[in-house]
Amino acid sequence: MIVEWSIVILVVAFICLDIITGLLKAVYEKNLESECIRKGLIHKLGEIIAVAVAFLIEYSQTVILSINFDIPIVKGVCIYIILMEILSVLENICVINPQLRKVFSPYLKKLREKENEIESKRN
Repeated sequence: MIVEWSIVILVVAFICLDIITGLLKAVYEKNLESECIRKGLIHKLGEIIAVAVAFLIEYSQTVILSINFDIPIVKGVCIYIILMEILSVLENICVINPQLRKVFSPYLKKLREKENEIESKRN
């Protein structure tokens, strides 16, 4: 089993950035509510649990199932979560500073397309 820990660290970093920019957005919009924060943190915890489950599945391939090759589940889950977080961070930045919307709009469009493409492959 080969897990590239740097991608897991990136997931955590992007989750942290999303939390920070989400809080800044809420303060900017004067809409800081504990219920939204609680739900958001639970969603982020769900993402971390998804990475942990992917890790356990990938690990069990070699230990329990004695498969001689790895299917890189962790990397796929991490890439999807990173794309989601980048999209969310950029959206939050665009609300915090509307002038940056002009800069980030093309990237937001491409990220949404990529996220939709990944989502359609899963179904």
